[in-house]
Amino acid sequence: MLREYSSVRRLLVAAGAIFLLGSIPVPIEVVFAKQTLHAGDRGYGFLLGAWGVGTVLGGTAFATLGQMRLMRLLGISTVLMVLAYAGLAVSPTLAVACLFSALGGIGNGAGWIAAVTAVQERIPISTQSAVMSVLEGINQLMPALGFIIGGAVTAATSPRDAYALSAIGVAIVVIVIGMRPIDRARLSPVAQDPEKSADISECAPEKARNSSVNAQELVPTARTPPLTSL
Repeated sequence: MLREYSSVRRLLVAAGAIFLLGSIPVPIEVVFAKQTLHAGDRGYGFLLGAWGVGTVLGGTAFATLGQMRLMRLLGISTVLMVLAYAGLAVSPTLAVACLFSALGGIGNGAGWIAAVTAVQERIPISTQSAVMSVLEGINQLMPALGFIIGGAVTAATSPRDAYALSAIGVAIVVIVIGMRPIDRARLSPVAQDPEKSADISECAPEKARNSSVNAQELVPTARTPPLTSL
């Protein structure tokens, strides 16, 4: 199925790379808080709490910015994560680290929802469970690999280097996607189920997610893939 939707395939690959690289600092946060910042158990709790608060704010921002295009929102969220990891890598105090941790939580909270929604909007209803299973599998596997890398980097050098590696890696993914955007279209609502609309598979330009598309405005075709890629 993914062979027919190149944009969804590219989106899953990008998400997998971000999951992997973004998970590198997760297992070493306790070392970073206690040994690098000398903040103790309480400092570690503040660091995690700041990320959690940011995640809630990110989810709220996603709901508030409903008119923004998903791919743009996903890009902004990822950039926030890059800035957060880079800031954590050079944070001199716990207070500064908590600010950057909250920033990363905002990017993570909005970015995850945007990624899931972007995938769902680009596949028919009949394939939702299969494709979302792939995304969930990526979400489980890639962080595990990231944890291994983060632990190895921290053992070899320092927690700051793990944060820096994560920031650089995610930044590279953002640059690659920016040079060649994943797509500028989403699946038309009238073509959500091929069995019900087999002769309509044209893709409509992505507008606000709550906008509607009239079937009369689409060009009937039985062979055009229901997705436009750049």
